[in-house]
Amino acid sequence: MAAGLSNFVTALGGIDYQIGVVLAYPAGPSSGILFNSSSNGSAGPILASSKMSLANIQTDLGNDIALAPTANINITYLGVTYPSVHGEFGTLALMNALQPANLATMHRPGAALAVVFAANESDNCFIGADDTDTQEQAWKTDFCNGVTAQGVITAVQGAQGANPYLFGFIGYGTDPLDSSGSTINEEEAGNGYLDIVKQTNGVLVNLDPSNTDLSPSAQTSAIQTGLGAVGTLAKSKLQLTTQFVLQPKAIASSIQVYDNGNLLPAAQWSYNASTNTVTIPGVASQDAIRILYNVGP
Repeated sequence: MAAGLSNFVTALGGIDYQIGVVLAYPAGPSSGILFNSSSNGSAGPILASSKMSLANIQTDLGNDIALAPTANINITYLGVTYPSVHGEFGTLALMNALQPANLATMHRPGAALAVVFAANESDNCFIGADDTDTQEQAWKTDFCNGVTAQGVITAVQGAQGANPYLFGFIGYGTDPLDSSGSTINEEEAGNGYLDIVKQTNGVLVNLDPSNTDLSPSAQTSAIQTGLGAVGTLAKSKLQLTTQFVLQPKAIASSIQVYDNGNLLPAAQWSYNASTNTVTIPGVASQDAIRILYNVGP
């Protein structure tokens, strides 16, 4: 995933971004907060393109993913302590991350939000009744009351307001089979995550097309391509303003266009007299545009 970050950044096209990793515990102090690997020092937990090079972000993101705790933990929830709970509740972790106190520490007001789930199994809140793990069924009953794919989407919409958002999922689209045609233990379709991505027309990076688990090299390639698709979708959802309407009777010969304080050559923008608009094809999401011009009588 860290190696595929360059595909994501390239697809974004120079947009200022921040990235971080949230652990998938359902409740407690480890849920809904950004994880910062001890290997990253003070660089994390928010990895920002405005402060770090792509190479350094890739290294630190790799540390966050590779060194994230996978041990089961004890969680106290509604006054009850649950021992050895798995980190397989991505949707609940996201819902907790959207709480005002957590959101304020990790998300910039007015920014677009891309949520990419990564898992080799279903979200525990979406396991089927046929799942034979009685412990996970008990956790689903205790932690997941009323949790639905639409509820997760609505929570993100509420946090984002009018700002863009998107979902992606890296995992299995079906239950992968081994060479003998049997299901593989601890590997299954990402129910819950798949529902969210489908309902929002998000990006699915399917690691088992035709019920066949991809080889490690093929998985790497699929992840890199998928993160590029996430970047492309993010850029399109930003709906960047490249066309600006001027006041009536603008004098074309007087128009000067500045991008972040720099005067742009006339070749980098165009003026349409019939619509009285200036178009700047190369504008990026964080650019400050200033257009000076005179108007006629």
